[in-house]
Amino acid sequence: MSGQIKIARTYLSMGVTAAEMENFTKEEEMTFIVKHSIAISRIIAYAICVGAVSQHLFVGLVAWFIRHFVEHRYIMVAFRSFTRLMGTKAFMTIIRSAEIANPLKLRLSHKRKGS
Repeated sequence: MSGQIKIARTYLSMGVTAAEMENFTKEEEMTFIVKHSIAISRIIAYAICVGAVSQHLFVGLVAWFIRHFVEHRYIMVAFRSFTRLMGTKAFMTIIRSAEIANPLKLRLSHKRKGS
């Protein structure tokens, strides 16, 4: 969860939405990469380094490696994939299941008596 929080915090600090990124022209995409290359590489590194220790020790090194040795088209595909997958939609099924199985909620047969 801490990695997802770090990814979300870094993503929000860039001040751009996923819808805006989908409509970037080539020039806007290149400008975005120049302005936010460190943040983009850190987001990808947080997704790769999932453990608490690896996040603390290796995120900077992995982000540096990504910036220097990975082609920009792969970086943008990975970044878009991670940002598309982030969110609360995956938890909606879990929340609905927990709502249905809530032991504190009155059942149909107990509504009249309350017991």
